[in-house]
Amino acid sequence: MRAAWLDNVGPLGAADFLGEMSAEMPHVHLLGSLNRHITVYSQQTRAINLIDALAKSYDGKLRGRRIAVVGAGFAGLTAAAYAASRLLLEALSQTYGSLAGNWRDARDYAQARAKYDAGNTAEEERRTRCRHLDSYNLLQRLVVRLLEEPKDLERDEAIVDGRSLEAALAAARSVIAGQVEAGRQDSWALADLALVTILCGESAEATLASLDKRHIDHSFYESTHKAVSALIDEGLGGETELRERLIGFRDFLERKGGLRTARTS
Repeated sequence: MRAAWLDNVGPLGAADFLGEMSAEMPHVHLLGSLNRHITVYSQQTRAINLIDALAKSYDGKLRGRRIAVVGAGFAGLTAAAYAASRLLLEALSQTYGSLAGNWRDARDYAQARAKYDAGNTAEEERRTRCRHLDSYNLLQRLVVRLLEEPKDLERDEAIVDGRSLEAALAAARSVIAGQVEAGRQDSWALADLALVTILCGESAEATLASLDKRHIDHSFYESTHKAVSALIDEGLGGETELRERLIGFRDFLERKGGLRTARTS
């Protein structure tokens, strides 16, 4: 049933769907029907598709937006319930990510792991139920494990989700690359893809070469440099080869992106 709901949006795209549902007034869209030939299922389908299209028009997120639903028929109630469920999942994943960051700052990596894992569960719900493209908790839950024990990357044993850390990073890379292929082109998405590619063992040159076709701009270099520099400052990689690779990637980003930095080391 879920696939049938969403298939109706695909051919049109978010902008065209919103246009079709427009009441010819700014930010007002029509739902429901007095026509007896329009089924309850069709009304619910359009309601869910409308919320999906609205979320896409807001860069995939409803959080911070106000949505008023007028009417409590089948379409109105469906739209309200679906919007509320999306907002709850967004709030959960962001809250857990923030909590994990606080524990991480305090170097309590066990607590940080637990919060990132919970945030990733909420993100998975969003990816499955809401088609939202996000990867923050997905990647950081692996990064914090590397901060806790850098040598885990070299161990061929189950560490997270019944697989080695190397295998988990490869799986995360596949998910993030899939999101980018699906249309997620914000600078942080590309920064996540670049970072996980480096963590998977690619060189700086190969990593950026694989992203050149994405039309990366200055914001990508700034976002990625900021993320990599923060991880180096946190001590990611310890005394392993990974740390040297991260430092090399940071320096490469500075040269390739023409970034100015106050760093002297």
